[in-house]
Amino acid sequence: MVYRILADLVLIVYFAAVIFALFGAFGVLQWRRLIVFHVPVALWSACGMLTGCFFPLGPLEHGLRLKAGMAIDKIGVVEQYLTPLLYPTPLSRHFQFLLGAVVLVVNGVIYSWILWRRPKPRNRQALNGK
Repeated sequence: MVYRILADLVLIVYFAAVIFALFGAFGVLQWRRLIVFHVPVALWSACGMLTGCFFPLGPLEHGLRLKAGMAIDKIGVVEQYLTPLLYPTPLSRHFQFLLGAVVLVVNGVIYSWILWRRPKPRNRQALNGK
């Protein structure tokens, strides 16, 4: 029972990390300090998808499910709805590359917009009245 709960928690954290990697830049609009957390997560996620590396929470979650002795037909609500989102069936190398590109493009557009609307520094001479 404990391993199943831990596996569900890992799956939820995994899903939150994916959502944060994709849409976390919107949070940076409100809370600028969030950028310190978001940029590394987004880059790691995109690089993992572009290079074909795995995300370590996936194997951890699967290992916990094995330790829980879960059979495939005994899936719960969390696995039923989150697992297909995190592990789509046609996860080919091409689709994985496309997902990495989407993460980069979405975040690139949002961060470009954030930088564009940032207040411009005024000329020092104008401030001194010269």
